[in-house]
Amino acid sequence: MKKGFALIELIAVLVVLALIYYIATTNFTGNNTIEEDPIDYASKETFEISARGIIKAAENDYMRSFSQNVSPDVTYVFENGLQVSERKLNFGGSIPQNGYVTVNIEGQIKLAIEDGVWCIKKDFFDQDINTSELTDNCLN
Repeated sequence: MKKGFALIELIAVLVVLALIYYIATTNFTGNNTIEEDPIDYASKETFEISARGIIKAAENDYMRSFSQNVSPDVTYVFENGLQVSERKLNFGGSIPQNGYVTVNIEGQIKLAIEDGVWCIKKDFFDQDINTSELTDNCLN
């Protein structure tokens, strides 16, 4: 009966430990690449969800405007984290720091909003929002 490990068993344990260390410390490439800081990615996702909520609220306000004999052509403005336009949007999520949302007479929506880190834009004919890091020309 043996009272210890054979050399091959010790080598196998070291190989397994080295493999675990390699997996834990290696940046993956390909589909598993994480390009952004997880905190930034979470704030980006949160802001995108808010932007989609703002679009949905603008669509709902557009539909309500017909029943209330109000012009459906409107621009909602955000400045310093507040809605400053005469008509307000009711939506869930975080309010943009600055920007605007325009709904034309045909119900198409254009927006350019920012939260201090991210910029989200959508033109009248775009199907979805476009998110990028905030730059000086975000709201243009």
